[in-house]
Amino acid sequence: LAMADPDNFRVHSIDHIKKLPDADKARAILEECARHIRPLLQARRWRVLKLYEICCCTAGGKNLGVGGFCCPAGDGVTSLRIAIR
Repeated sequence: LAMADPDNFRVHSIDHIKKLPDADKARAILEECARHIRPLLQARRWRVLKLYEICCCTAGGKNLGVGGFCCPAGDGVTSLRIAIR
C-alpha cells in the first residue's frame, strides 16, 4: 500500500517567493526545514503537500506578527506557510 510507505510522509513540494532578494537562500532555508521535520512527519504519518514562504505582500497578509500558519485539509494532508524574510 503506497500510503504505508514511509517516504510518503514528508513535505512533497516547496514554494518560495522568487522576486524577493536572496531567493536562493530562502529556498535553502525551506529545504532545511523540510529535512528537519521529516522524522516527525514519518512518526506521526503526516504529509505536507506544500511548504510555502509567506511575506506581507502575499498570502501572509499585512500582519507582521504572524510567523506562519497551517492550512489543514482535515485528512492528514496539509500545507504550511512560513514567514522567513
